Amino acid sequence: MNVNITITPSNRIFVIGLGNVGSACAFSLLHNNSKPIELVISDINTNLLKSQLLDLINSIELNSNSIVRIGNLNEIIDGDIVVLTLGSNAIQQGKTTRLDLFNKNYNMMKDIFHQIKILNKTIFLILVTNPVDVLTYFAVKDTKLPKNLVFGTGTYLDSIRLKIFLSDYLSVKYTDIHGYVIGEHGEFAVPLLSSVKINNLNIQEYISQNNLQINLENLYTQSKQFVTSYAYRIIENKGYTNFGIARVVNILCNAILNNQDLIAPLSVVLDNLYCDLYTNVLSIPVLLNSQGWKSVKLNFNLSDIEINAIQETIKILNKITDFGYISPI
Repeated sequence: MNVNITITPSNRIFVIGLGNVGSACAFSLLHNNSKPIELVISDINTNLLKSQLLDLINSIELNSNSIVRIGNLNEIIDGDIVVLTLGSNAIQQGKTTRLDLFNKNYNMMKDIFHQIKILNKTIFLILVTNPVDVLTYFAVKDTKLPKNLVFGTGTYLDSIRLKIFLSDYLSVKYTDIHGYVIGEHGEFAVPLLSSVKINNLNIQEYISQNNLQINLENLYTQSKQFVTSYAYRIIENKGYTNFGIARVVNILCNAILNNQDLIAPLSVVLDNLYCDLYTNVLSIPVLLNSQGWKSVKLNFNLSDIEINAIQETIKILNKITDFGYISPI
């Protein structure tokens, strides 16, 4: 598809969509960046946008080297980072999933993708809006940007949730656990439980050395349930999630701005084989830095359950990206 190129990042970040998610991302970017940035915010609701600007300005007194202002995509130049957070995130457990949002949110995105294509600037494009994996595919397809500069937040949050689950379940410090969830940010997320490391031990070795009576198949089922239901537990009473994803966006932008060589599970367009299936888009661990993302080889010893789950996810995502999806929303 689109050829990879190199680029020098600017210090300017655009956040498009200043609702619950976008505003949290904007706040996080202003206060947790390792270098000053120029933050440009945009939203179709101009009254909301003005109020968000006033609130954000009010928050940066102690970080006055960064600035925030209202602007639009027509201002983008080579090297800018554009974060897309607009759209609906209305999902309900047992009723709607992130994939059900595709038609509605893609319709909102089409004009933005077209605008980016016409402007013909070489930018970093970060997708946050759900379904993030599928929308990442269409972002690359529609904008014609180099695919190494376009990615979604993918299963980064899901991977954090897996570590939260295992930390509690095994009574292990969160920081001693290393592992990934791949596949899709949603119901088709796949915890790579067989490749989890705890204090540098494979999870099976850790279980054996500590004489734990744990069945890995059962643990896989429980971990997947925990990961895929986590957001619903927040949404049930709060109505939305925003803090976790805002922190993720900040980490990703820092990796670009500071050339940090971050390995993270992101939504990326592959156009090649993965688990023996041709794959359009998938959330997998990649290396992210100031040149965008590139593939990285990690030695995963996948179980049969994990391979089957990954292949199911690939088929679902390919079906949507190849033929479209009829959303009930």
